[in-house]
Amino acid sequence: MSTRIAAFSGEIPRVIPRLLDNNYAQVSQNTKLEDGSLLPVRRARYVNQFDFDCKTFYLTTDGEWMGWPDLVRVAPGPVAEDRLYVTGDGVPKVIANGTTYPLAVPFPKTALTTTIISDTENVRIDSKVLSLKDGESGNTNGGHAYSVELDAKNKRLATITFDFGTGVSGAVVAALIDSFAYRNSSAAPTKAEKKVSIISITDNGTERNKSTFTDLYSLIRVAGYEGDLDESTPDPIDPDDTTDVNDYPLATTTPLNPAYAAGAGFVAVFTGTVVDPVDAGQLITGLVLQVTNLVNGEVDNDLSSTVIWTYTWITSLDEESEPAPLSAGVLWSPGIDVLLSGFEPPPAGRGIDRMRIYRSQTSASGETGLYFIKERDATTEDFLDVVADNPINELLPSTDYNAPPDDLQGLTSLPNGMMAGFVGKKLYFSEPYRPHAWPEKYILTCDYQIVGLGVFGTSVAIMTKGYPYVAQGTAPENMTMDRIRVNYPCISASSIVDLGYSVAYASPQGLVTISQSGAVVATASLMTRDQWRQMQPESFIAGQFAGRYLASYAFLDSDNIERRGIISIDLSGSQPFLERYADYAGAMFFEIGTGVLYLLRGGREIFEWDSIAEPYAEMYWRSKRFVSTSYYNWGAILIEGEDASSDEQIKEIQAKNAGIRARNRLRMNAGNSDGALGDAALGIVTFAGSLLEPLEEAEPSFSCAIYGDGVLVATVYRINQIERLPGKRMYTTLELEIRGNQRITGVTIAGTPEDIAGGA
Repeated sequence: MSTRIAAFSGEIPRVIPRLLDNNYAQVSQNTKLEDGSLLPVRRARYVNQFDFDCKTFYLTTDGEWMGWPDLVRVAPGPVAEDRLYVTGDGVPKVIANGTTYPLAVPFPKTALTTTIISDTENVRIDSKVLSLKDGESGNTNGGHAYSVELDAKNKRLATITFDFGTGVSGAVVAALIDSFAYRNSSAAPTKAEKKVSIISITDNGTERNKSTFTDLYSLIRVAGYEGDLDESTPDPIDPDDTTDVNDYPLATTTPLNPAYAAGAGFVAVFTGTVVDPVDAGQLITGLVLQVTNLVNGEVDNDLSSTVIWTYTWITSLDEESEPAPLSAGVLWSPGIDVLLSGFEPPPAGRGIDRMRIYRSQTSASGETGLYFIKERDATTEDFLDVVADNPINELLPSTDYNAPPDDLQGLTSLPNGMMAGFVGKKLYFSEPYRPHAWPEKYILTCDYQIVGLGVFGTSVAIMTKGYPYVAQGTAPENMTMDRIRVNYPCISASSIVDLGYSVAYASPQGLVTISQSGAVVATASLMTRDQWRQMQPESFIAGQFAGRYLASYAFLDSDNIERRGIISIDLSGSQPFLERYADYAGAMFFEIGTGVLYLLRGGREIFEWDSIAEPYAEMYWRSKRFVSTSYYNWGAILIEGEDASSDEQIKEIQAKNAGIRARNRLRMNAGNSDGALGDAALGIVTFAGSLLEPLEEAEPSFSCAIYGDGVLVATVYRINQIERLPGKRMYTTLELEIRGNQRITGVTIAGTPEDIAGGA
């Protein structure tokens, strides 16, 4: 009779030792069971140390180690730049370019004040100032009656009509025209050129207007118009008009084309005017002048609409705030400019350096939106919205933005640029690719307090103090949440691990996994509820490694002795199994890009788990209890294996040993190596010991103890060689204990060497 052990596996505590399959273990400690062989885990490698006690740590993409004294949640942001988002450390935060900011972006709290630029344009004629607004009338200082009328459909066009009663001479009219001057009293003049035209002179009872002669005009260059008013230059107001400005019949002028600047006062419009009646000796009874491109705030009722304004703040990270409260509505029509005032100074500490100004517009369907018109530095200076110079662009994106709650927890990155977090029973979602914006309209509510979140595929697992939930959707506005009708509460937020294909967490019933198939107790076939509870899973600090669930635990046993260690649960096969490690971690961090797991020991020191360049640790694997139906003597054993040390491990050991030898040589040369009494402080060196450092263990080690009916029968130390076992007694149960740092690929035990050699 022979027994063969291959495809080594770990523990199944739920099954008693004699009922285990041949390849499972009663104890599997410091093992690495990934390829069917029995292999020890490698030693951890020291990589960094903090100068304060941590409970959370993180390795950035540029190799910087970050630590927090509290349990926090750290997640990279779904943005192009390297940013980290943190919850659990006071208010939610964003870390960018080495600077930490509150995640919430402040927004302006006061609405803008809007002022129509009104009654700012006037002219002076015959020493009398006339306001260019509809209905203005009176007499010049020379006693000539005038009236001002704005065009019914174009409020940017003013007509000034003079009534000379029984008539005046052409010389009087010429002097009146020469006295005509323009002024804009606003602080910021319009950019549009002003065209002042003589459009009608009435003499001898006949109105000589456009049907009789060509416009005579002068252009006021508010914005620096550079045209030379001749026949080769199109009229800037009427591009189809290319006629000379001084065409005769009734009047001639010398065009000034004067430049205007704010605060320059009145500027002359005409000079050198000559007016000749058509019929000599007849009196002139009327004169009509016209001014175009006004900005005097007169509303065209046929083209009017109500317009509102708002603005947002922009940070140096290109995050846009919620908008300020909307301004009061302004009745507006084309040609009217509006002065915006009341801009707030942004608060310090959030990197706000710009603002974006928005104006409303109503579509033909009656829908009103706010559209971007201008970005400028963050300032409190007033802004003149010259509508013609500020066309609308994209729609305001932050209308429904809300800042994240101050007590947001469990920050988690989701597909499609979203992030999720929670407060109490409420589940929050951010705007896609805008982790600073958490609209309240996206909130979903559970029946129980949320403990933590995880992601598998495109779904969010929500672990609560009651039922678990799953939320699904491609965007925050279409996320839907379903309750999984199993009573599997989560008892430790630190136990939640995203395994990629599922989310695992500790519940009172066992380790629960949530996947597309729902929620199941993955350890139901691995251990009983009592065995699970004995490890006090509420103490778990968990992570993942090679697709397996790792948890560090600590608890007091019935004798009030602290038990601590790390367990690994392999859930990849049909039968989960357990491995144990003589290690402990106060926190874990799994680096997705490299697949490396880091442990925090003692609150300060960071170690790389199972470091590829470190030597193998000492493993311990105890087989199942093999039972014979009658007394039997297993008289021979063959243990197959090999030295598993890689070239990297051998080189690392050699390098360490070289350093140790060099330090020891210095001590020996100095005659300070034997730890004589008084040479070192008490407790530093073992009494009668040595100050010399031992070399790293470089030699392969292996032993296999064979127990019959619980009594040690023999211990073998060689692999790949059939060993005889003592034949002086028989027994009914057989157990093997394998220790060492070698790879074991198989074990065969039989009655005789011939049975092994013959494969019996």
